[in-house]
Amino acid sequence: MNLGPIKDKTIQGRKSFRKILGKQGAYALVIGCVGIIAITAALSLGSPVKNPSDLPNNEAALPAKTAGMNPAPSYQADLPVPTAGNDSAVSGNTKVEDATVSMLMPVSSTSMERGYAEDTLVFSNTLKQWSTHLGVDITAAEGSEVFCALDGTVASITQDTLMGNEVVVTHSDGLKTVYAALKTVNTDLAVGSKVQRGQVIATVGNTAVTEIEDGAHLHFEVLKNDVDVSPENYLSGLTK
Repeated sequence: MNLGPIKDKTIQGRKSFRKILGKQGAYALVIGCVGIIAITAALSLGSPVKNPSDLPNNEAALPAKTAGMNPAPSYQADLPVPTAGNDSAVSGNTKVEDATVSMLMPVSSTSMERGYAEDTLVFSNTLKQWSTHLGVDITAAEGSEVFCALDGTVASITQDTLMGNEVVVTHSDGLKTVYAALKTVNTDLAVGSKVQRGQVIATVGNTAVTEIEDGAHLHFEVLKNDVDVSPENYLSGLTK
């Protein structure tokens, strides 16, 4: 089989391609190939992924948005730890009592008609029912003197709807004393007046409508930081 003409045409085609391409085309082809190789190498040599053990503060174990953030503060660690002491802390209606303070008996009598009862119920002769009692009722003759139990300042003088004529005196260390069911209040006494331990501030009466059946007496209360506490812890010699 004679392939002469076909061979001649192939050879001529190659020569024609070289002629068309020329030297400049050959250079461009070579440069393009080099560029492709360089881009491939750059992609393969990109930033290496960090080893998880090399990340500070275990960032590899955290979500992408929280890595490097400080952990949430623990507020529980900042709470004070309760400690035992002589005085119990105020919490709601918890009583606070300071047995180191000794008050003067507010009347000359020591006979107590009814004692302090915050956690128990006592019977009211007037209301005919059992209820709490946030003070002590000290029996005394009507018109007898009422003394200030501690040095202090008069906070209020009122005619209370339930407890009758009433005087409240503030003292140091958050203490207050309340004198109620009074017949009269000294006319020289006013809000802001300074009073001394043993000073006469009023007279015994029976003006508390909720205790009217108990006869003449002084209804006496003590508050510590505005919380009622037992007057029996501050007064000595009371008898029932």
